[in-house]
Amino acid sequence: MSPWIETPLISDQSSGEQLLGFRDSHWSLDSAEWSSDSVVELKMRKYPGNHVPAQLDLKIDCCARRAEVNGQQIDSLAQVEECLDKALVWRL
Repeated sequence: MSPWIETPLISDQSSGEQLLGFRDSHWSLDSAEWSSDSVVELKMRKYPGNHVPAQLDLKIDCCARRAEVNGQQIDSLAQVEECLDKALVWRL
């Protein structure tokens, strides 16, 4: 049995600019909810799941080019994956 991993990608339809992408294909999207035309809240998980917390909250403001991981502001969208990784504590 293998997990079904859906790594998200967010891009600007009008310009084609990629706003959010992941280098590590182990990041998976559990759910996405758009709260406005430009703000999306993502529930993220990383496989394998031997870490805490099991799921992280990622909020992206596409127009402002800002993000939050578990409520903590991130300076740029380019730092999202690094901040998600730092928010995990791996079990041995």
